[in-house]
Amino acid sequence: MRLLLLLPLLVGCSQSDATRLQQTLDEYASLSAQASPLGSVLTDDALASAQKSEELLENLGITQIGQAKFEVLAAAEGEGEGCLDLSGVELLSAKGERIIPSRPDRVAFEASYEANFLISSLVITEETC
Repeated sequence: MRLLLLLPLLVGCSQSDATRLQQTLDEYASLSAQASPLGSVLTDDALASAQKSEELLENLGITQIGQAKFEVLAAAEGEGEGCLDLSGVELLSAKGERIIPSRPDRVAFEASYEANFLISSLVITEETC
């Protein structure tokens, strides 16, 4: 009987998929802004894509300043979606000149994640939020 009374409290203590995915995406944004390794938050296609993007920016001499912000709107069963706010991110050329991208500040994203909340796929769409 006592266990049944505690069950709602125990169930309520677990973090939702949305909260866990939000934490992983926040960590990803932070690591990305610092040009740190991303293997602790990304895997599979997401990691390969991020490494290619990083390499391309480095080859072009482009530097990122600032940090993107993710907002998870829904997540369940390994799939999540939300908005990505890029308004806090600036790109600088090798000469230190500001590069103004032709994109909205807030765009939608779709993510797939594993049971341990490593992100295996991250697709940034052209839809605005």
